[in-house]
Amino acid sequence: MGKVLGGTSMLNNMLYVRGHEEDFKEWFKGKEDYSYDDVMAYYKKLEVFGTPKEKDPSRFDAPVFIRDLIFSTDLNNILLKSAKNLGFPVLDTNFNSKLGFNIPKANLHNGKRWTSTDQLKKNTNSNLLIRTNCFVNKVIINVGFEAQGVEYSYLGKKNSAYAKKAVILSAGVIGTPKILMLSGIGRKHHLDDLKIHTVVDLPVGDNLQDHVTTGNTIGLNGEGNNFA
Repeated sequence: MGKVLGGTSMLNNMLYVRGHEEDFKEWFKGKEDYSYDDVMAYYKKLEVFGTPKEKDPSRFDAPVFIRDLIFSTDLNNILLKSAKNLGFPVLDTNFNSKLGFNIPKANLHNGKRWTSTDQLKKNTNSNLLIRTNCFVNKVIINVGFEAQGVEYSYLGKKNSAYAKKAVILSAGVIGTPKILMLSGIGRKHHLDDLKIHTVVDLPVGDNLQDHVTTGNTIGLNGEGNNFA
């Protein structure tokens, strides 16, 4: 899944949800160099919020387009009203809400899916080089525990790419911890079992979770719209 330029933004449900403030605070506990305010600054730098009524959203130059869902039905309004009657709040997904109902926002631009690939296509900088069909094997780490580059495979051959400033590892929720562990960053006992030299003993790969999803079957009395 997502093994394409643009990753899972090419095939997901397009729903846009920020990471929750409490999760970031838990990660940064005891770390004076990082805070949730730092994260929010980057969210605001990335995001362009708008509505379907905007005539020219292309005037924005931020990389992530976010729109309200255009289509709504009376059934949707009935469900939200029922939620309120049961005591559940109707909330904005991206304002650190914990429990309730919401109308999600989506990565849309001019009625179409907006992906990471769209942003890359907009980038005309001459210093941007994109290599496809490459698979990262591990991060190259020096004796000072700094990431120097990556080792990757292309057409069955191993290659290396070295960074001048920094290495950004963004390989998804499953691929990222896998690459870190192959690089020697993970639980020592687990790496020992795999005969991988431990560079840093960290709980990488722990606590993998997925969101719970359930379907609803709605029965209608009388005539209804057919959206199939």
